[in-house]
Amino acid sequence: MRNLPVVGIFCLLCGLFGCGGGGRSERNETSDAGGGRSAEASAVRVEVENRCADSLSDFCERALEIVADWRSGGITDGEFIDRIADLRRSQETPDEAGGETDDGGSAGGDSGPSREPSGGRGGETAPDRREAETPGVSSAYAPGPYAVGVKRNFVKDFSRPFDSWGATYKSAAYQELLTRIATSGEPSTTATNIYYPSPSGGTRVQRRENLHPGALWAAGSGTRRGSQSYADAPLQEGSFPLVVMIHGLGGGFSTWSRAAEYLASHGYIVVNLAHTSDSGSTPVFEDPNSFFAKAVSDDELAAANQLRAAQASAPVFSGFYKYLYGREGGVSGSSGLTARPGGGLKSAQMMSSLFEQRTEDVNAVIQEMKSLSASEADCRSALEREGVRKGICGFFEGAVDGTQVGVMGHSLGAITSQSALTFLSDVDTAVAFNNGLPRRWEPYGGFPSSSTTGLPDGVPKDFLIVIGSDDYFVHRVFRE
Repeated sequence: MRNLPVVGIFCLLCGLFGCGGGGRSERNETSDAGGGRSAEASAVRVEVENRCADSLSDFCERALEIVADWRSGGITDGEFIDRIADLRRSQETPDEAGGETDDGGSAGGDSGPSREPSGGRGGETAPDRREAETPGVSSAYAPGPYAVGVKRNFVKDFSRPFDSWGATYKSAAYQELLTRIATSGEPSTTATNIYYPSPSGGTRVQRRENLHPGALWAAGSGTRRGSQSYADAPLQEGSFPLVVMIHGLGGGFSTWSRAAEYLASHGYIVVNLAHTSDSGSTPVFEDPNSFFAKAVSDDELAAANQLRAAQASAPVFSGFYKYLYGREGGVSGSSGLTARPGGGLKSAQMMSSLFEQRTEDVNAVIQEMKSLSASEADCRSALEREGVRKGICGFFEGAVDGTQVGVMGHSLGAITSQSALTFLSDVDTAVAFNNGLPRRWEPYGGFPSSSTTGLPDGVPKDFLIVIGSDDYFVHRVFRE
């Protein structure tokens, strides 16, 4: 199989936090003189960041990448100034990106199954990226030969309830909401964005991205900026490996959007999912096939969305302290606290149950993508039923290589990736950033273990984990 290339791993960090590890910055009027930077370089930095504070131009996309590289120490003051100057000469007039589509294109792929190359929906046409060079950026980080399309899809799994973990561990008000959701007939639903290679673009989407890379639990908040994907763009002919990207606690689509675009430009179909159990920004009730959304008023739907968002990540923290220490409402720290008898086991059961549901979400997404890759008739037969229509059927016919499936995640997503690699036969390889899986949190009763040593036997599949107290990634995410 085609494993994720090593350079691709570094590019994922580049895609998520900006090349050189830096994230997008707020408008900044301060000086860098105290950090050993020259006044000239600091002035250039302030000029770029002020100019690009609200801009979606290609110039700003590239200029802010160079700023991030300079901030991280990847280039000198002189190199920084020269690269910005070269970029200015190459793009004297910034090309403002168009389109007001939220990240993900049209819901359910209802634009139809057409795969013919075209200009999309009247938006700007994607550049020929096979010829393009990115000024000031190493070729290892440059986009691949394809433009990138994106479609929103909602994965329904009628074998599971909407949020079984929440029915046990979330608030009484949320559990009452789940009862109403179940009464409507709403099954487990996972919102996804599908990124894919395209021969040409269409309407460039915009997305919300964090101001600071450490705020992964609030991935839905931040500044709006242009992306490199095009809503409902045509699909490149061919069959492509599948990668499922898994967010951490409270995350959402934006957590991995730039990394997804990077991989899709290099010939992967990439699915970013938003776990209903703990995503802070999933648009799950925007599903045009949502039974619950159709059954309630707009005010009731707004209240349901607000409650679901409020009950995204908080119950994980509060429940952990509740079961471990017997403290309601959580605590500011564990110093001086003593775990109550059996508290470790109860908190571990809570986490194990969460990872089991997350793993089932990943499996549902993979099975959905395999069905979408079937013929339009077979896709509709597998995914449609009364009240559920799949306009996206036929679009990805033959495009997903179900024999090459990888998963990738950060934090709780890293743990979910390890679980998916172990328990899902379709998953061939996994990449995990930060967080190993504690033995007592392992879902499905624990990983397979040796009958003689009691230690995990391991899984004979390719797996890369990036973790460490002093590596650059950890410092960037958790210590800035």
